[in-house]
Amino acid sequence: MSEHNEHVYFVNQLYRDFLLPTILGGDTPAILYWAGKRITRKYDLSDFADLAEFFDMAEFGTLKLVKERRASLIFELSGQSVTDRLASDSKDFSLESGMIAEAVERNRGRSAEAEINVDDKHQRVEITAFFLKIGMTPKQQCFGFLFGVMWVVDAAKVARGLLRDGWWTRRDFCPKRYQLGDAFAQFNTNQTAYLHI
Repeated sequence: MSEHNEHVYFVNQLYRDFLLPTILGGDTPAILYWAGKRITRKYDLSDFADLAEFFDMAEFGTLKLVKERRASLIFELSGQSVTDRLASDSKDFSLESGMIAEAVERNRGRSAEAEINVDDKHQRVEITAFFLKIGMTPKQQCFGFLFGVMWVVDAAKVARGLLRDGWWTRRDFCPKRYQLGDAFAQFNTNQTAYLHI
């Protein structure tokens, strides 16, 4: 490893494996996953070649897409920095998995989340990005928990109750631009809710 690479590796280790876990405690993996998604957005890493180049530059390891399935993409993270991290009992790759999940989401136009599998025997990390079945746009995120799924209960009764109580007009619940108008939902015969904004 060159002197510059050793310096970058040391700084990564210092922040990610010592300082951040000390400050964040048990929330470290979730926050690093979220931060990875933010990094991908900031640097517009929707192309997998750009993402692999970013991983090399940041000394995260060598990233390559090894398998592509209909419902998932499998990436392999390997290299000296991964081997060193695994040797030092650092098995948290949440930042990398968040970056991969966001890159897959941007590249394929489908919602995705990533899962980490550490292979100690071969000194590599496998990160699988799964496509979510229900994709949500920012507009739908405010109301996705209500309208994004088929209800087992009588959806029409639930919606009529929410309309009657004025719940959907509360300004503190959702940003103004995503508040619904008068004709905000229609129900088909299967009682599946559709959002019309």
